[in-house]
Amino acid sequence: MYMSDIRRKLRGYIARGDVDVLEEGIVLGFRLAESIGADYGDEITIISPETSPTIFGSVPRTKTYRVTGIFDVGVYEYDSAFAYIPLRDSQLLFGYVSRVKYIEVFLKDVTKSSEALIDIARRTSLRVEDWKVQQGQYFRALELERDAMFFILALIVIVAAFNIISGISVLVRDKKGAIAIMRTMGVSRYAIMRIFCMCGAFIGMLGTSFGCILGVAFSANIESINNFFSSFGNGTLFESIAYCLEGISPEMMFGDIAKVVVLSLSASLLAAVPPAIVAARQNPVDILRYEEMLLDFSANIEKLAGDHARADAALSDLSSKVQQLKSIVPERAPL
Repeated sequence: MYMSDIRRKLRGYIARGDVDVLEEGIVLGFRLAESIGADYGDEITIISPETSPTIFGSVPRTKTYRVTGIFDVGVYEYDSAFAYIPLRDSQLLFGYVSRVKYIEVFLKDVTKSSEALIDIARRTSLRVEDWKVQQGQYFRALELERDAMFFILALIVIVAAFNIISGISVLVRDKKGAIAIMRTMGVSRYAIMRIFCMCGAFIGMLGTSFGCILGVAFSANIESINNFFSSFGNGTLFESIAYCLEGISPEMMFGDIAKVVVLSLSASLLAAVPPAIVAARQNPVDILRYEEMLLDFSANIEKLAGDHARADAALSDLSSKVQQLKSIVPERAPL
């Protein structure tokens, strides 16, 4: 690779060094330089597996370079394993003479790499690979993680829906009297059912709105949150070794957000249906009879409580009169 191409590729990723003097030495990845203890301006020796014949036998080819730059592209795999030297030097060092081992082709639209792959393979006898093949396992792992996270999120939403069922069931039990009165006034069973379904939908709308706002805020500030939690320990929430990335660039996937919103609202509405059906199927006559029995029982309890209070008052009055008589009538002496 010509140094002009290296400058064009790495101009925005140079962490230390000058991109215009790269011809004079070697450019290392940030993680690679860190692992070998090299820094900008140091000299390192590269040993090639190719050998050169000498009077003492074959010895490996070596060459010393000065580190003229350190790049950091934010991808752990590249920062820990890549280094750039002039093309002519690499051909002499590795014995390629005037040949090259790899040819890179850049496309304006990376999504059309499969079509370009087929075209190049048909025109040449070279073995060709695109970024989908080279990083296939990584992208499949990300897809699997995304699907697993969506499944876990669906389970959380379903568990939350059970809370809606219990809450509306309690509401139906507390509003039995009101349901009976509305039924006797001519309100249909469908209307009663619709009222409680609207309650569940309203709860779902509130929870979904709050969750969307919180999720969007978390995604927009994920780097700040990562740095905040990283300040409490030695590591980070998103280790570059595990994710092969130095950072996470959030992108709002409105399609995924719409899926989550539809799932949450649907679960909330469906969770409100069973208690709404129970409320609609209640017989107003039985409810009112039960309410009347409760009122009679409450009235009897209040009457008994009043009688008990009057008995206590009479007993207290009698006790006070006895005390008064004792103070008036002297106690008789024993015979």
